[in-house]
Amino acid sequence: MNEDEPMNPVICTWSAELPAGTEVIWPDGCRDVIAIMPAGQPAALLCSALDESARHIQCQTATRFMGIRLAPGVRFAWERKAPAMLLSDRYLQRWSAPLLQLTDQHSEAQNSSTSTDNLLRYLQQQIDNHAITPPEWINAYLLELAEQDGDYRPPGASVHRPRSERNMRRLLVEYTGRPPRYWQQLARIRATARAIAGSDEPLAALAAEYHFADQAHMSRDIRRWLGCTPAMLRADNNGNDRRANNLARLSAPDAFTLI
Repeated sequence: MNEDEPMNPVICTWSAELPAGTEVIWPDGCRDVIAIMPAGQPAALLCSALDESARHIQCQTATRFMGIRLAPGVRFAWERKAPAMLLSDRYLQRWSAPLLQLTDQHSEAQNSSTSTDNLLRYLQQQIDNHAITPPEWINAYLLELAEQDGDYRPPGASVHRPRSERNMRRLLVEYTGRPPRYWQQLARIRATARAIAGSDEPLAALAAEYHFADQAHMSRDIRRWLGCTPAMLRADNNGNDRRANNLARLSAPDAFTLI
């Protein structure tokens, strides 16, 4: 496989309807191109940042979100020589005029499958036209980092890659904005949180299984990355399915999803 062979720029599409209030979004190693459509207000188009902690979204009114999740390392022309831009949100004003036309409809039409398909088709077209995809080895490298518990070890030879470890690290930051350590820690915290939400295994045992120094270390890292405690990942509230919802969120396609 050629080192410069591009990977699929899109991991998945998604949509959500949120009521007025605050919603917490956990980091998943991906950026998203998101159409934000508050009820009774103009729509906006956002390319989200690559987060390293929980994001708190404040909706002033009921808001519809629809997005395309980008694979790690996907960039646009204005970001190509500035990796730091990957770490900040950016409103895509140049793409917004057609978006406003697509969403300037009655609310019933906005919720129709035709409207949804048209909007997703428009976003996909913009990504196809403007996205700069990274080489295939980025995806393989991240999957390997996700399986490592300690420091970086040279990857296998299944995909042609830069020759040196130093170049791997440099190019990973250039393509994604984050170093190997970020990806290792994110992969571990998401795997740990899934195990907590998906089982009743003692927390001390899970801390040892996922190579934390102790349960307190695991709890601190979960709070830093996700803004909650391990107990909150397992808690239901007034008989609802919060725990199941947490597990579903942590199991959704992310940067470590093989595509």
